[in-house]
Amino acid sequence: MSLSNGSSSSTNERLKCHCGIRAAIKTAWTVNNPGRRFVSCKFYNPKTSMRGCRFFKWVDEDNTEWQRKLVNEMLNENMRLKNEVNRQQQLLDEGVIVKKSANFGEEKLQSKCEDLIIELKLLKRKVRDMKIILVLILVVVVFYGKLG
Repeated sequence: MSLSNGSSSSTNERLKCHCGIRAAIKTAWTVNNPGRRFVSCKFYNPKTSMRGCRFFKWVDEDNTEWQRKLVNEMLNENMRLKNEVNRQQQLLDEGVIVKKSANFGEEKLQSKCEDLIIELKLLKRKVRDMKIILVLILVVVVFYGKLG
């Protein structure tokens, strides 16, 4: 049985379980008793179904069929919406990661482009220098060709 603890009320302050301690007020969230409050021994353990002294009493009246159906539908819709929010958050997180990765890739490409521009300028300077050297060699060859 799924349940949650509630706050103290006059009901559970007067009621003591067979152990002699004040009974705990809890809320059942089962399909048959959604949101229905009860008091039980504080030693009740829903995981092991151990009930301490087995003291148990409903605080709320039994729900009608339409109340059960309505509350269960609302609980199911709430769970569906929570799942959708989680799914949307996951998609958003994945989108942020992809964007960061794309930004990193863009920065890498930008850096590579800047490096290539610098390399191109150096190569252009070398080509210009080679042209000058070639012209000077041609001048020397032509000059010695006319002398000889």
